[in-house]
Amino acid sequence: MDLEIKKRLNSIDDCIHGIDTTAKILEKLELEQPKWADSLIRDGLITSIRQLSYLASYQTSMIDDELSSEFDE
Repeated sequence: MDLEIKKRLNSIDDCIHGIDTTAKILEKLELEQPKWADSLIRDGLITSIRQLSYLASYQTSMIDDELSSEFDE
């Protein structure tokens, strides 16, 4: 597998790990500070997931482009 594709796949794995870590932190916050955690959890989780999802989508798109160009050659 091409080194660049491997790097991009690692980046996607990092994004998935980031989503998981964010969820765990926010779950802990909800348990420790339930009165004000709701809005933080909602806003923080939505923002984090959007950012990480965008990064994963971008990397996936780049891999698709590279693989397509390899098959075209």
